[in-house]
Amino acid sequence: YYHLSSAQKRVFIEQQIELDSTSYNMRFLLKMDGILDKVKLHDTFVKLIERHESFRTSFQLHKYQPVQKIHSMHELNFSLEIFSLTERSRNQTKTSGAIKEIIKDFIRPFDLAQAPLLRVGLVDITSKQFLLMVEMSHIIGDGTSMEILADDFVKIYKGERLLPLRLSYKDYAKWHEQLLESKDIYQQEAFWLEQFKDSIPVLNLPLDFSRPEVWSGEGSYIDFNLDSDLTNQIQILIANLGSTLYVLLLTVYNILLFSYTGQEDIVIGSPLAGRNHADLERLIGIFVNMLAMRNHPTAEKTAFQFLEEVKKNSLDAFANQDYPLESLVWKLNRKVDHGRKPLFDVVLAVQNISRNEIDLDQLKIEPFEDIDISMNQYDLLFQAVERKDSIKMRLEYSLALFVPATAAKIANHFTEVLKQVVENPNIKIKDISLSHHLITAQAVPASQESSDFRF
Repeated sequence: YYHLSSAQKRVFIEQQIELDSTSYNMRFLLKMDGILDKVKLHDTFVKLIERHESFRTSFQLHKYQPVQKIHSMHELNFSLEIFSLTERSRNQTKTSGAIKEIIKDFIRPFDLAQAPLLRVGLVDITSKQFLLMVEMSHIIGDGTSMEILADDFVKIYKGERLLPLRLSYKDYAKWHEQLLESKDIYQQEAFWLEQFKDSIPVLNLPLDFSRPEVWSGEGSYIDFNLDSDLTNQIQILIANLGSTLYVLLLTVYNILLFSYTGQEDIVIGSPLAGRNHADLERLIGIFVNMLAMRNHPTAEKTAFQFLEEVKKNSLDAFANQDYPLESLVWKLNRKVDHGRKPLFDVVLAVQNISRNEIDLDQLKIEPFEDIDISMNQYDLLFQAVERKDSIKMRLEYSLALFVPATAAKIANHFTEVLKQVVENPNIKIKDISLSHHLITAQAVPASQESSDFRF
C-alpha cells in the first residue's frame, strides 16, 4: 500500500460521499474515419495500462486511512467495450439519438477499489466510421493526463517506441507528502491563511432555480469563439501591459461577477498544472492544484488599475501554488452549505493545448463534440484555449441552477465585458455595461421546473 497525494485524498473523500456520482469522471470522444484494426486498438490500450502505473492503481481504506495499491497486469481485467448501431438506428436522425444513448450508457461511476480506473468503448457507426470513448477517474488523472493519454495512444498505435518513464505517480505522492512537512510549505500556508484571515465572501449569483441543499453534478456547456480580430486586440493589449491572457480573462471574469452581484470581494478558483519537474511532464496522474484567487473589483477602479492588481495577486498566488487547497479548507475550518464548495463556486481555466485532427495510418481522427453531455463540479466554469488566430471558450454550467438561455446570456456578457476592457482599459468598472438583464424570472426550486431543461 502507498500513501495518497493530497489531491487524491480530496477526490477519494468526495467520491465516498457520492458513490453514484460521475462528477469526477473525465472523458474524451474521438471520431475515427477509415480502416480500424480493433485488435490493435485493444492492444494499444493494454500497453498504455502497462506503461502508466496510475491505470493499474486502486484505492481503499486501510486502518481507517485511504491508500493506493499498484496491481500487476495479470491482476487486471481490461476489455474494449464494443457497441453497434445496427440494432439501434436505421436512419441519420435515429443515429444521432442512438449515439447519444450509447454515450449515456457508457458514462457510469467508477468503483475506486477496482483497477483499472479507465474504460474504453468503441461505437461501430459504419464499417469505416467509429466513435472512440475514453473515460477515467479524476483520482488517477487530470486534464494534462488526458492529453498525454491521447498522444501516447497515437504513438503506440503507430508502432513508435516511447522513452521509459523515470518516475511513477507513487514517487510523486511520497515526495509531495515530504513537501507538506517542509519549512517552505509552512511559509506558503502563512500566505494563504493571510489571504483568508477575515470573513470569506460568498458569491450571490442571480439564479434561475433555488440552490439545492445537495449538490447536483448534472451540467451542460456552451462553446463560443473569440474571433481573430478580438484575439489580435487581446494579444496587442497584453503585450503592451506586460500581462498574460490568464490575467486579462480573470480580470474580466471578476468584473462580470461584480456586474451581476455588486460584490467587491470575489473568489474565483483556478487550476494549476502542478508539473514543476521535467520528469513529471509525461506522467499520468492528478497533479493539478486549485488556487483560490481573491480579488476586489471595486466600482471606482479602472479596468487597467484592477488588471494590475489581479496580475500582482496572481504572481503571489503562483509563488505559493504548492500548498493544497484541501489543506487550506481544513485550516480555515469553515462551515459550508452542502450545495456549495468551501471557498468558491466559480472557476476559470486557461490552457494552451487543444486537440486537432490527427492522421493515424489509415484513420483520420478528430474530436467528437456533437453530444452535449457534461458533469459539473461548480456553478460556472469558463475554459479558454488559445489557438493561432482565435481563442476557443467554453462555459460549463450547472443545470440545477441555470437554464440554457441564461447560460447563453452569461457567455455573451463575458464577451461584452472583454470587448469593453480591451477597447478602453481606462474605463471604470462601474461604467462597464451589459446589453440585457441576466435573470428575468423569479428563481424557483430546481425540483419544480429544472426537469424541463435536463437530458
